[in-house]
Amino acid sequence: MIEQAIFTSRQTAHAAGYHLVARSRGLSDADAKALATWCPSHDALDSQATDAECFNFHGLPSGNWCLSRSVAAGSEYSARGGSAIYTQCLILDDDLLARFARQPLVLARALLAQGIWTVLPDPPAELPALSLAGKAAAIDTDLVADVVSGLGHDLLAATVEVLSQGGHLALVLPERPQRFLAAAVACLPLEARLRCTFTTGLRYSSRRPFLVHCWSTRSEELRHARRERWTVLSANEAGVAPRSTWGQLVHHCLARRDWETLIGAIGQSAKSVAAGAGQQPKAPAAGASAHRAVRTGRRDKSHATSPAAVVAAVSELAARDDLYSDPSQQLAVHCPRALQALEQLDDVVFEAIAGKQAALAALKQLWPTVLERLGPNLIEESKAQYLRHALAVWEHFNAGDDRSTPERGLAALEVIEVLLGDAAPNPSAGPR
Repeated sequence: MIEQAIFTSRQTAHAAGYHLVARSRGLSDADAKALATWCPSHDALDSQATDAECFNFHGLPSGNWCLSRSVAAGSEYSARGGSAIYTQCLILDDDLLARFARQPLVLARALLAQGIWTVLPDPPAELPALSLAGKAAAIDTDLVADVVSGLGHDLLAATVEVLSQGGHLALVLPERPQRFLAAAVACLPLEARLRCTFTTGLRYSSRRPFLVHCWSTRSEELRHARRERWTVLSANEAGVAPRSTWGQLVHHCLARRDWETLIGAIGQSAKSVAAGAGQQPKAPAAGASAHRAVRTGRRDKSHATSPAAVVAAVSELAARDDLYSDPSQQLAVHCPRALQALEQLDDVVFEAIAGKQAALAALKQLWPTVLERLGPNLIEESKAQYLRHALAVWEHFNAGDDRSTPERGLAALEVIEVLLGDAAPNPSAGPR
């Protein structure tokens, strides 16, 4: 059952002003107290439109989640000016969210279709508990494709990168922020989705520490975001290209409209969640996370998507059955002039996977050069074979079969990141 509550400005027998004016019987006192803290009061909507609306999502002390809808609903009863804000809160458990693949905004759309989001002019003190049937796919590719067509793949991929890392994010969107944010969440692995607490239209408040805020282009709230050094993304400010493995994979898929690979990657994360009852796979040895923090320029976060879950997703990209054991052989058949370059690349890739740092450094220089000379189409099969081998090494390490050489597991992960990066050619690198 879905417990619910209404937070708005009323004069009741218990209080006057903004408070919980109604609630269902199953809502705990601890959760009710938390709702009174998180819910917005006077002038908290970023938009001043008379039909302003936003959706909000955050956790509760009980371990359940609150999905709420805040709307401008007429004048304040006290006649102090401005619209009264009416917030309907629905309390969701993990099982319900799991049915909708941990996508709060997809669930919000289903609730809207059922007529559950409504404004009661005179709500009773006790509300009924609700129920919702149905389920949702792990990703709605039609939604993602529509967002990419409208705002571009760079903005969506950059948003996914920030969300997967767990950082504060301000999204500057002129319209339909719910739709864009729903598409971004759909591109996350399942284990990262519920970490993205958000509001699609409330002003900032320390009482409501959402990770993600969606604001209009003229919002004064952006000053706070920049002062606090949040990441700010907009159609004109898409940020840097993704640097994490998951972010690069998503960018690769969005740019090429490669929905099959993206669906497979998210499917891998769903299997991981189902097998571990929501727990993340084991992370690499302690030295690995510190090394990644230095290399990517990001602070390590214990709640960031684990490398094991990220690399497991790459298996869809590398799962090819029509490859020779030696990539240089297959390219040489189609393009003999490529043989020498590919033989050199083979040596460097496999030595880098073996953990030789000099080879890894050489690969970062050689890979974009080979891409430039041979082109992505000719080298795609070779790339898939390299990914398959690196993935096998990583999975062997992460499964605990060989923890005596953690540098090999990390080296395999770094090679995967280089190969998925499709870095631009180094202008200083001449022909070899």
